[in-house]
Amino acid sequence: MGASDSKEAGLAVEEMIAAAPDRNKTRRNDAGHQLVHFTFDKEAKRQIKELKLWEQRSETVELEIVGRR
Repeated sequence: MGASDSKEAGLAVEEMIAAAPDRNKTRRNDAGHQLVHFTFDKEAKRQIKELKLWEQRSETVELEIVGRR
């Protein structure tokens, strides 16, 4: 993952937090790194499981994060 990809992924995470602040919790650990806990619904969990299985077979993974309000 390049610097640009990393920056885009970070922005996507921030968008997810902003989209559902009541369901997601963010905090910093002792080293100052931001930790995020996401609460996913059943469908999102299924998609994540599928992604992990697909990721094991591929070197490149692209994620599209879609927020709902």
